[in-house]
Amino acid sequence: MKGGGFSLPAMPAFVHDRRVQVGGGLGIGLLVAVIFFSGSGDTPPAAAASEVATPSEDVAKSAAPEPAKKAAPAKKKPAAKPKPKPKAKAPSVAAVSGLVKVKGGKLPKAKVMQGVNKRLAGMKRCYRQALKRKPALSGRLVYSFTVKTNGRPTAIKKVRGTIKDKRMINCGTGVLKQARFAKPKKKAARVTVPFVFKK
Repeated sequence: MKGGGFSLPAMPAFVHDRRVQVGGGLGIGLLVAVIFFSGSGDTPPAAAASEVATPSEDVAKSAAPEPAKKAAPAKKKPAAKPKPKPKAKAPSVAAVSGLVKVKGGKLPKAKVMQGVNKRLAGMKRCYRQALKRKPALSGRLVYSFTVKTNGRPTAIKKVRGTIKDKRMINCGTGVLKQARFAKPKKKAARVTVPFVFKK
């Protein structure tokens, strides 16, 4: 180089050879490629990208809601059994033994009650028939009759009482005609028996 500068040394003759220049260029290109891939790791770029995407898929799966479980069918409660209706009380008829009176022939009151009690079923029948006509009917009837020396009653009549139903009174009279009593001593006995009728 002119003017006191520095001059490059003369290049060898083989450098100017065209084949050497081309071969050197290919060698340098291969070297650069090897360095690039070795510096980026063993995993190719496409594989690395797929590995990076995998965690997001796991997150998406974990975030997905689980299918809802079918609820168990509700048990039906057993239907309540209807309460039985209270039974209506049967009408009652009773002869009041403490108020029985006997006059005339000797006839114990206990013997009178034995004869009367055997006819109570008939007196109840008379009362039930009267209740069909008058559902609120209740009260007392006092019958008087004579027990003859053969034990049969006669002259039966209603002497007092709170019940005014004539059909029931007559029905009771017919029932007492069928009664049989112990035979009074010496003469007939006059008997009075009160009956109480309740619903």
